[in-house]
Amino acid sequence: MLTSRTLNIIGIYSTFINNLFVCTPFSWIPEKQLLYVNTDESLTNLGAYMLNCAQGVGYMAYSSWRAYNVLLNPVGTSILEILWLVNWINCYVWQIASNHSAWVKRHETVSAFNGTIKLFRQLSSQNKGKARMTPIICTLNIIELHFLIATFMIGQFAVASDLMFFVVPGMIQYLYSVVAEKYKVGWVFLFFVIFEGGSKLSMACAKGTVAFNVLMGTLGTDFWLRFTTRSHNLPVSKKIRTFRALDILMRSINDSFTYFLLSVILLCWIPCTMASINGFASIRFRPLLTFFQYLPFVALFLNGILLIAIILRPCAGVYEESKSLKVSLSRHTCQGLGKQSTFFRKELLSLKPFGVRYGTVRVAKRMDILLSYTFIADYIFTLLVSFPE
Repeated sequence: MLTSRTLNIIGIYSTFINNLFVCTPFSWIPEKQLLYVNTDESLTNLGAYMLNCAQGVGYMAYSSWRAYNVLLNPVGTSILEILWLVNWINCYVWQIASNHSAWVKRHETVSAFNGTIKLFRQLSSQNKGKARMTPIICTLNIIELHFLIATFMIGQFAVASDLMFFVVPGMIQYLYSVVAEKYKVGWVFLFFVIFEGGSKLSMACAKGTVAFNVLMGTLGTDFWLRFTTRSHNLPVSKKIRTFRALDILMRSINDSFTYFLLSVILLCWIPCTMASINGFASIRFRPLLTFFQYLPFVALFLNGILLIAIILRPCAGVYEESKSLKVSLSRHTCQGLGKQSTFFRKELLSLKPFGVRYGTVRVAKRMDILLSYTFIADYIFTLLVSFPE
């Protein structure tokens, strides 16, 4: 299941988001193909990471100040500028929440991620030649595809944002708009192009750390639960051991991010508002904007839609597959009347379906995906009706 190519793709993704501007407190060890906390070993990395965090907080404060001024005096402010202020506030809230979770839970994240790789290697060696992931596109399996999509989302967001600044640098969502006209000379503009590019790229990379918490663990757990359920030749005792091992793994994954990041940011607030606002803008303002002004709206709309797919689907799959495995085990143990079957039935009572939890008892389910997309479609339609021109 865990091929060298899968680990190489994860390593490329990890190196890209971790080593670029030191946007996260993690680094990749190519020799061992594991994560470690780089801020514990280098004051330079610690300083660079804190500088990136401060930059995000500072830009968030600026965007909030701009939004406050617009609320006090909306005259002369276009609807496009208001939408972009909302977009940047959403994105910087996400970055701050990601940075906070990555810092507070840095050791838990590394422990959960490395534990995931070690457990999947162990399961792969125990089921050598039997457990193989089905290719989704060409020869890419689902884990490789998800990490490549996450890389694409980060890249397209950063490129589209930087190109928009290059075309319309004077819009109020940019710091460049407060620079006096006499100082807007060539080298100052070049400095802000580099600053905005670095700021948006570090924002995207910080948000990408969620892949270490969610993607690897949930996608792999979903696969092993499905494989165990459908493997009729595996003994019941081995299936129960696998169930318990994956349950413990998911508990460590649930402990590797903060409640606010997963519950509020990733599964409720950010994807739905991002897709709704930018979906509306992509439809309503297409004839009014240049290509480079229009492109960021499409990029953020796609990011919101893809985020729901690559985050919620694996999270929901774990719960559904663990429930299916328990039903399969219950059906199998009920067929026997011997002492071993009685023992397995008693052991089965202690097994509970598990998954990615947000809130106190709420577990991500597949119905949440449908509800999210329905919410987005309703709000886009409502905004189009409310603002017909």
